[in-house]
Amino acid sequence: MNKQDIQHQIRWQATRDTASTNRWLSSCGIDEMTFVKTDTLLLKAQQAAHQTLQHSRHSLTTTSTQALEVFITAMRTSTDRRKLTNTCAYRVLNICSKANRQLFKRNRQAKG
Repeated sequence: MNKQDIQHQIRWQATRDTASTNRWLSSCGIDEMTFVKTDTLLLKAQQAAHQTLQHSRHSLTTTSTQALEVFITAMRTSTDRRKLTNTCAYRVLNICSKANRQLFKRNRQAKG
């Protein structure tokens, strides 16, 4: 293999890896452009909110559901995202943890 073939192979592999990473990020509810510019705690809260709404919506109250949806919509726009603080992220993570605890408790009672 000559140098051009190797460089082409490297570019092709990078493009393929980037596409698969972008697909994975979107399945977690995160935009690839947002991923680069956003604080890690906010991304973690966004992913937790997305997963909770997707899998445990039935165990949430209406106010908790609305809070998670508002957080997710705020994460979609850059001006609203800049206004979000760590307190907002912790509030979302607490709601998600509570939903997970309730789900675990219900599954444990169903088994026992």
